Amino acid sequence: MTAISQATQCLSSLRNIEASLSAIARLSKNEESIKTLYSAILAVNKTAENVEKRMEQLKQETCH
Repeated sequence: MTAISQATQCLSSLRNIEASLSAIARLSKNEESIKTLYSAILAVNKTAENVEKRMEQLKQETCH
């Protein structure tokens, strides 16, 4: 498996985690839990953005 395909798989997993956390937050009644979940969503989103940036770097490296 290439680095790009691994990164793609990782990104997909991160987006699924984001969606799951968001669904749980929408169902939660506890304000503290909601805040914690949204904080986790932001952290996962930031990680996903970093993976996307790295994927672009990898794509450029393979083109050269």
